[in-house]
Amino acid sequence: SSSDGEKGKGKGKKGCPAAEVTVDGKVMPLKLPGLGVKIKGYNGYLIHAYTYEGNTCENALTGRGASIPQDGFSFRVSVVPGQVNTLGAGFYTHVGLKAKILDKPAKDGDTLSICIRKPTEFVPNIGDLKDKKVVAKGLFTAKFCGEMK
Repeated sequence: SSSDGEKGKGKGKKGCPAAEVTVDGKVMPLKLPGLGVKIKGYNGYLIHAYTYEGNTCENALTGRGASIPQDGFSFRVSVVPGQVNTLGAGFYTHVGLKAKILDKPAKDGDTLSICIRKPTEFVPNIGDLKDKKVVAKGLFTAKFCGEMK
């Protein structure tokens, strides 16, 4: 709807804050909209977002991302109604958070959006982000690519 921009800063769609992911307090400059896919076999959706270029729908659909440049950061959030939701940063996946699908895509190219209303924090135990505090919140949007292969 065209009224989204008139609600004032800080609160976007349906009261969901703007998307933000921080690592040890530093904001990650994610490029949104990201890439969205439907999780095979479930009525769930997954959004991939990156701080770097190079990923396409093909990467998102196969689950094989483009190579990550030095200092590159990749993020994902999934919502599977009635099952467990996940957040991921780099190679680490955090299981269990409150998140909601706001825009469900009808066809490829549509917008998929997921809201993490309350900041969710986790500390990966592997990879480049080991022992760093990752906090994610807000409205993550993506271009829908279809169902995962």
